[in-house]
Amino acid sequence: MTIGLALTPKDSLDMTPKTRISELPDFDMAESLWSKEDMALYLSLVLEAGDAAELTHALGVVAQVGNKWSSAPATVTTSPH
Repeated sequence: MTIGLALTPKDSLDMTPKTRISELPDFDMAESLWSKEDMALYLSLVLEAGDAAELTHALGVVAQVGNKWSSAPATVTTSPH
């Protein structure tokens, strides 16, 4: 004779802390675009999706990154010879 025990999700032993969406940090795509290649890939993906509103938003994000770069102080790098 076999006796089975069925656990419902309520009875599960998962002790993982739950995070509420309202507790998540805001995501800013501009912080993830580190190069012109990143920006080009981002725009390509948005264009593939075909959503005009998302494309408008993406162009604004890329412009925001470009403005940050143009207002940043110039850095000089030298290569050893």
